[in-house]
Amino acid sequence: MRISARWLTGCVLMLLALLQVGCAVAPTHPALQGDTLPPLIPAREFFANTRSNGAYQLSPDGRQLGWIGVYGTAPALFVRPVDADGLPTGVDRVVAPGLGGFRWAQDSRHVLFSRDQGGNENYHLFALDTLASEPRARDLTPFPGVAVHLHQLLEDTPSQVLVLHNRRDRRLFDLYRLNIVTGEESLVQRNPGDALGVVTDRAGQVVGAIRKQGESVSLHASFTDIAEAREVLRWHADELVTVVGPDAQRRGFYLISNLGRDRRALVHLDVATGQQRLVQDDPDVDIDSVWRSPRTGVLLAALSYPGHQRVHPLDADWTRDIERFFPERPRQMALLSMAQDERLMTVMVDTDTERRFLLLDRRTGRSTELGQGTANAYRAQLGVTRPVQFMARDGLPLHGYLTLPPGHEQRAPGPMVLHVHGGPWVRDYWDNGLGNAQFLANRGYAVLQVNYRGSTGYGKRHQLAAIGEFAGKMHDDLLDAVDWAVAQGVADPQRVAIMGASYGGYATLVGLTFTPERFACGVDTVGVSDLVSLVENVPPYWEPNMQIWHRYVGNPAIPEQRAVMKAKSPVHRTAEITKPLLVIQTTNDVRVRQDQSDTVVNAMRARGQPVEYLLLSGAGHRSQSLSWGQRLQVQRRVEDFLGACLGGRSAGFDYFELAAWVL
Repeated sequence: MRISARWLTGCVLMLLALLQVGCAVAPTHPALQGDTLPPLIPAREFFANTRSNGAYQLSPDGRQLGWIGVYGTAPALFVRPVDADGLPTGVDRVVAPGLGGFRWAQDSRHVLFSRDQGGNENYHLFALDTLASEPRARDLTPFPGVAVHLHQLLEDTPSQVLVLHNRRDRRLFDLYRLNIVTGEESLVQRNPGDALGVVTDRAGQVVGAIRKQGESVSLHASFTDIAEAREVLRWHADELVTVVGPDAQRRGFYLISNLGRDRRALVHLDVATGQQRLVQDDPDVDIDSVWRSPRTGVLLAALSYPGHQRVHPLDADWTRDIERFFPERPRQMALLSMAQDERLMTVMVDTDTERRFLLLDRRTGRSTELGQGTANAYRAQLGVTRPVQFMARDGLPLHGYLTLPPGHEQRAPGPMVLHVHGGPWVRDYWDNGLGNAQFLANRGYAVLQVNYRGSTGYGKRHQLAAIGEFAGKMHDDLLDAVDWAVAQGVADPQRVAIMGASYGGYATLVGLTFTPERFACGVDTVGVSDLVSLVENVPPYWEPNMQIWHRYVGNPAIPEQRAVMKAKSPVHRTAEITKPLLVIQTTNDVRVRQDQSDTVVNAMRARGQPVEYLLLSGAGHRSQSLSWGQRLQVQRRVEDFLGACLGGRSAGFDYFELAAWVL
C-alpha cells in the first residue's frame, strides 16, 4: 500500500496534538479536592481490556472447554481439552477471532453463534467446527433481511437444532429443523398468524403454542398431537407468564407467572385439571429465572433479585453440592454450563471484592479456577455497589443501586450521575464488574441506578403503575431518587447529571426539557426523542407485540393518543434545554433510528444552542454492536464531558484511542 506524504504528515501532527492533551485533568468540585480519591484507571481498562475473559462453557461430553477472551484487541473464542480427570489440559487454541459469544452444539464438536451485519438485528445462525485444522464459520441461514433465533439443541440428534425465523413473513416466526453440518432445513411448525412462541419437549416435539387474541394471551397444548392442541391457560396481556417448559412426566408445564398474584412465582400447571401448584416464590420480588438439568430437565434452583441475588434450591443433590462448594453464599452466582452427565459444571461467582470463574467437579468436590474478572486487579480503586430502597412521592417503593467512590464517606456531598436503564420493561441488577458505574465512580462520581415504575422484577403493581406515565410519574421517580440522594448527603443538588441509553436516553431528554433546572447536564445515547415516530417505524416483527406500547405509551393511529404522545416527546421541547447535552447515536439503529437524534441536534444548532454530537458508523442499537475502538471513543467523550459539567476528573487521552483511529 502506498502512503502519501500528506497522509503521513497528518498522522504525525494528530499524534503530536493528542499527546499534548494527554494529561489527566484534576477534579474541580470542592468535595473531590485533596488526596482521598484512588488512582485513576485508564478508560481502556474498562472498555478495551485485553485481559477480559468469561463465558466459560463445557462441551456436552465434558471433553472441551470454550471461553471468550481477547486476541489482539478483539474478542475471540478459545478452546482447550479437558482430560479424564476433569481438568483443563493442553494448549489454548484460538478458533474464532472476533467472536463475542457462543454455544456448544450437542455433538461437542461445533459451536453455534448468532451474528448480524452492522447492528441491523437480522441475526443469522453460524456454525464452526472447533476440531477442524482451520476452523471456518459457516452461515447456516444465509437469507437476506431475515432474523433467526436458535430455539433448541436436540440431544437425540446432535447434528440438528430447532430455529425460528421470519423468511416466509417478516412479521411472523416459523419453526424449522436445521442440520448444522449440511445446512438443510425442514419446516416443523408454521405460525398460524397469532403465535408469539412455541413450546417443545426435550426431543424437540412441539407440545404447545403461545397465542395472542386481542388483549388476551393463551397457552394451547397437547402432549400427543399438536394438531389437536386445546387452550389450557389464558391471561391478560398485562400479566406476565413465561413458559419454562414441560415437566418430565409430560403432564403439565412449569411457568413463571403472576396470574392471581402480584409477584411472579414458579408454578406447575397440570394440563388435565388446569390446577396450578406453587413451586417457589419470593416474599419480596419476582422469581426471575430458573436453572434446569441439561440431562433430565429437573429444576435445580429458582433465582430472584431483591438486591443481591437469592438462590432458592429445588433439588436435594444440587443443594448439597452448592453448600459443599460455597459454605458462605456469594453475592451472585451464574451457572454457565453443565456437562451432559452433570459431573462437571462451570460457574461465575461474585463477591463484593472479586469475580472468579470456576470449574466444579461434583464427584470429587474439586474446584478449579479458570479465570478472574478484570475488576479484581483494581479493587482498591473501585467503589462498592450496594442495594438501596426509598419511597416515591405517591408511596410506591423504589429500589436501585448506589455506587460510591472509595472514601466518599469522608467527603461532603459531591457530584452524582443518575444512570437510567433502557427498556423500560427491564431492570438494573447488582454487578461488581468493570462497567459504567465503576468507571464513573473512579472519576469521582456517585452513581445512582433506579428501577423506576415499569421496571420488571418488583411485581405487577410496580409495572402497571407505569401505564400512561412516560414523562410523568416515571420521571417523578427519577426526581425522587435525586432528592433521596441529596437528603442522604450523597449528592450535591447543583451537580447532578442524568444519562442513559434507549429509554434511558429518552429519560435524559425529558429531564433536560421538562425539568431543566434539576440537572446540570445530560448524556443521551440512542435515545427516543419522538414517541410517535418510534411507534410508527418499528421493525415488522415487533408488530405482534406492539400492544404493550399502545397500552403504556399510546397508539398514534388514535388522534387523541397521538396528541398525548406528541406532548410527551422531547423533540418538540428542545427550546427548553439550557444545560449541556451530549448526544450519542449510531447509524444503523433499527429501533431508535438516527433521525431521532438528528432532529434534536439540528433544532438546537438552528437556535444556536450548544450541543455535542457523536455519530458512530456501522453500529446498531445494542452496545455489543460497537467495536472496541468505538466503545473507548464513547467513554472518553463521556469522561471529558462530565468532567467539564460536574467537576470530576478525567484521565485524558488514552493511547488506545490512537490505535483505534489507525486500525
